Amino acid sequence: MVTHLIMLLSLHAGCVAVDVVNAFGPSFISGVIYLGGAVLSRALHRICIHPVMAALAPRLISDDGNVIVGAAEPFVDSCVANPAADFTFAEKLIWMGGYTKQSRLARIQTIARKQDETRWRAESNDIPVLVIQGTEDLHCLYDTMIGIVKEVYADVDVQIMQGVGHAPHFERAKESNALILNFV
Repeated sequence: MVTHLIMLLSLHAGCVAVDVVNAFGPSFISGVIYLGGAVLSRALHRICIHPVMAALAPRLISDDGNVIVGAAEPFVDSCVANPAADFTFAEKLIWMGGYTKQSRLARIQTIARKQDETRWRAESNDIPVLVIQGTEDLHCLYDTMIGIVKEVYADVDVQIMQGVGHAPHFERAKESNALILNFV
């Protein structure tokens, strides 16, 4: 049975640390890695969302299948700093397929589910944290997010990657892996 874990959180999974602390307490987590503009909690999504993603969000949760399919390419493009250079055509299609395969309900719950962050804010101070963040992130206002990370946690290592978007693990996999390995 796992009694401690290091959480690698990216994209909307970043808010999972709040759920784990609420369910099991902060001593269950040995460390948290926020990778690429992670959303820290559901309530903080509104504060940290980048204007590009805010403009795209209504299309992402649309009832209209044509709108959802039409949002796939701009969403996938927004995940990296330079879509033309960062993706092969096949990779882009795979990412777009992953996006369109997700149910509308899953997309809505990713954005809109309720979450109590009280215990996380009050008890998570001693959890060590690594933030790996790209400067070209179009999903997250990362300066705001990093400021909040430093309010919640005392031991925070921030690694900024110039010219990288929302997916440092994809755009600079070797560098991201080395940072993660060093933290672990």
